Parts: sequence; C-alpha cells; structure tokens
Amino acid sequence: MANLDNLIQKIITDAKREANRNLEEASRKKEEIIQKKKLKAEEVGEKWIQRAEREGNMEKDRLISNAHIQVRDQLLIVKRDFIDRVFSLAKEKLIRMDNREYVLFLQNHLKDVQLTGKEVLVIPEDKRDVVKDLGLSVIVSDEESVESGFLLRSEQFIMNHSVDFLLEYDRDELELEVAQILFND
Repeated sequence: MANLDNLIQKIITDAKREANRNLEEASRKKEEIIQKKKLKAEEVGEKWIQRAEREGNMEKDRLISNAHIQVRDQLLIVKRDFIDRVFSLAKEKLIRMDNREYVLFLQNHLKDVQLTGKEVLVIPEDKRDVVKDLGLSVIVSDEESVESGFLLRSEQFIMNHSVDFLLEYDRDELELEVAQILFND
C-alpha cells in the first residue's frame, strides 16, 4: 500500500507540477497576447492619428485654397468694376467731343469709304451745321440723329460708328489693353 500511496503522491505531485507549468504557460501566452494587442492598438491608434493629421492638413489646404479663390474673385470683381468705369468715362468723353475732335473723328472713319453722294449720314443734332460746312459728298439727315458718333447708310450698306457700337464691338480687345495698362496683367 505504501507503494500505492507513493504512486498516488507522485501522480499528484506530477499533476501539480504539470498544472503549474500549464498555468505559467497560459500566463506567458496571456502576456504575449496582451502585448500583441497593445502593439496592434498602438499601430491602429498611430494610423488614426496619421489619418486625422492628413485629413486636418487636407482641410487646412482646402480652406486656404478657398480663401485664395475668394480673394481672387473679389479682385476680379474690383478690376471688372474699374474697367467698366474706364469704359464709361471713355464713352462720356467721346460723347462730349468738341466740334474739332468730332470732325477729325468723322474724317478719319470716312477716309477709306467711296462716297457717291447718295449716302445718308446720321449724326448728333449739335454737329449738323459743322458737318454740313465740311462739304462731304453725303446727305446729312435732318430727321434722324444719334447720341454720338455717326451712321452712314446707303442702299448697299449701313456703317454704324456710334460710340456705343464701337466700344462694344472692340470691347474684348480694348479690355485686354486697358487691363494691361491699369493692372500690368
């Protein structure tokens, strides 16, 4: 029986030793798993931080870009208003041409036109006497008038050289020149 007690005692001791070893192994594996999970959590956390930084930088860049666009748009509006004002002032000046300037304007625009004497010239009312005194080969209209510039009409064509028409006709090209002069663009 003593052998049996010794054998039982040995089995119990071996079982306790095996249980302790299993407990230590489980504890070690638990620590490994905890460490791996901590590392994984740190990696995920770092990725989240990096993602948040990227998104924050993208949002900052977007806001800066939008601010630049708004400033540019406001500047374009101011430039557009300034150019419109220049055109308005130019129109006013052209409308208020004195007789000498008007005669030069008229002669310059008619110099290459072959006049037959049948064309009707429509001009501002206040310029009729001056133009009639020039002795041009045209019929100066007494019934019609234009605010500024002139219209030359025949059976074949109508030549519109009113200031409004001339400014609008050449506006795109003139705007570029005005912008370059005013803004050095």
